Amino acid sequence: MKHHSPSLIFSASPSPSSTASAMAALEILIEQPELVTKLNSNAAYLRTNLIRLGFNVPQGETAIIPIAIDEKIGMEMWQELYDRNIFVNIFIPPATPTGTCIIRNSVMATHEQNHLDYLIETYEYVGRKLGVI
Repeated sequence: MKHHSPSLIFSASPSPSSTASAMAALEILIEQPELVTKLNSNAAYLRTNLIRLGFNVPQGETAIIPIAIDEKIGMEMWQELYDRNIFVNIFIPPATPTGTCIIRNSVMATHEQNHLDYLIETYEYVGRKLGVI
């Protein structure tokens, strides 16, 4: 079907809207290079503080900051964070090794210090409540 259906034959190429979005993003980065610096700073700040609190955070320099946690507590932690207006993604088995899960935090350049501080304070509260830290 993929090789004979007109709507699927050339589906490997990016759509015009995806291409336009990528070009607009590049223009923003060219005009505002400080966004990259702020993103890296925000990510380092969050990663450093989560490690300081005792969470199992792998070393890295990206804006995606994972926390490895026991599978039995992971969903409860995700729900506690969600109930406090923090949306994070959770990965559970079979996407992770049996008995573990990953809570994935995504930092943005538009996050302000008070946003990150609220996140850190909430992680500390929830982590202590659930006995993770």
